[in-house]
Amino acid sequence: MRPLLAFVLLASSLVAWARPAEEANPALTAVRALSAKGVSGAATAATGPTKFTYSGQRLLLNDFVKNLFDDAETQQVVREALVQFLNDYDKEAATRGRAHDVAGAAADSLSLFVTIVSGKEIPDEQVTKATGQLRKALDTPEMRSATDRQKQEASETLLLQAGLAVVLAAGANDENQDSIVNAVNEMTKALIGVEASKLSFNADGIRIPATAGAAPAQPTAPVAAGLAPGFVYAAPADFKKNGAWYIKSTVENRSSAEYTNCLIRFPNAIPAQGNMGDALRKLWETEVPAELKERYGPLVYRRYTGQKLLTQFIFGSGKENGRRTDTVFTIFLVDCGRYWQPVVMAQTYEDTGSFLAGESMSASFSFNDSVMYAEPFLASFRCPGQERASLVDKAAMVGDYHFGSGASASWINTYTGSSFMTAVSYGGDLFLKADGTYSYRFASASGVVGAQTFGSENAKGRWSVEGDLLTLTPTSGTVTSVRQYRVAGVTQFADGNKSLVLLELRDPPIPQKVSDGSNVYTTKKAD
Repeated sequence: MRPLLAFVLLASSLVAWARPAEEANPALTAVRALSAKGVSGAATAATGPTKFTYSGQRLLLNDFVKNLFDDAETQQVVREALVQFLNDYDKEAATRGRAHDVAGAAADSLSLFVTIVSGKEIPDEQVTKATGQLRKALDTPEMRSATDRQKQEASETLLLQAGLAVVLAAGANDENQDSIVNAVNEMTKALIGVEASKLSFNADGIRIPATAGAAPAQPTAPVAAGLAPGFVYAAPADFKKNGAWYIKSTVENRSSAEYTNCLIRFPNAIPAQGNMGDALRKLWETEVPAELKERYGPLVYRRYTGQKLLTQFIFGSGKENGRRTDTVFTIFLVDCGRYWQPVVMAQTYEDTGSFLAGESMSASFSFNDSVMYAEPFLASFRCPGQERASLVDKAAMVGDYHFGSGASASWINTYTGSSFMTAVSYGGDLFLKADGTYSYRFASASGVVGAQTFGSENAKGRWSVEGDLLTLTPTSGTVTSVRQYRVAGVTQFADGNKSLVLLELRDPPIPQKVSDGSNVYTTKKAD
């Protein structure tokens, strides 16, 4: 397999698994219900309503690939791999009497899923036997009412996802094998209502255990510890697994070796109950060393990870026992529907030399580098079906916000003894109204005290939120151009006041940026 394909598929992490078309398709309904009563025993059928007349073209391939990736080059690479898989399947299925048959597609796809999660290849005679079982199990009113096109779509839904899983598994290594197995289990569960790890093949064919009720159209939450259902990730190659942590470490050799480290791990998923802010604070108590208890800040921040997954986070820093410099801990919580997936990131710095003057300052500088190590990792997150069109509810942002900052410095001429002071200060208001209008006012002063330069601007207009972007479109005032900001946090406190974090578009939503006071807007007026 081409390296590019292996990388792309691994990074995409089955973003489109088990997401057949939402329109009514009775053939898919019949497939999804396989686990309602289960499938077992030796009873088979040589023919049945699962067979269909092929249309002569792939019905779902192009849309399937487009839903996976945005850029044309990657789409082409993935499309070629899937076309090869489907062509090979058609030839093989034709020789075994399973071509153009939903039951055959189901038997072959499920056998591939089981092979991936178990590591054991299923003998073809057992797959052939399973095809007959599934023809009998799928002889239902829904399947009998389906058109040839609907049956072909059901068959392609199974085979496209099986093909993608096979190619992804082929590019796997020991570090991401567990993540792939988890994804394939959830894929199978969404397709037929039960995980691949619970299926088995034997001389009688396939055994699909019966569930308590009808097979769900979407994955249900797990009862066992582990990742949130459907959540997968792809660790970048420069992150190495060490116990529970994935670690990227870089070294600079000056007078001694200096290590800049980023560590990431994945605690067990938690039920989506209450609000994420409270959940993050509770996670801090269990996932961060006790000596850093309550070292996180008061604000809860938010961002996208992966493909528009709503993610909220808190962070803090302090010295762990046995370390000379601070560690920065960040806890993320990724919204995966019924479950939230925690992610813990730690940033550390080590100087192996004996001359340690300035070590703390060097550590603080290193955090600007190590935080960016995590971005490709965070970008790999996938939780299909949980993509958010908007990072924040517009109603939550409504408020009369105030902002401002200032600084000054005193200077002495060492030759003459004369002194002077320079200062810079600014402040203003941003009122976001519920009717979609806004007003903005800004004033500043800078320079030598007594000879400062003053500036101001104002605007009124319309505001909107799309994705993680706040757009201000002026209709009057001194501001004439549209301005956009990245929304990185909205926090409401017990007294009713709010804080809004807005970043310049060039700034990533990382701790060092979101904690900059110049990016914080608050409804609380200055005393």
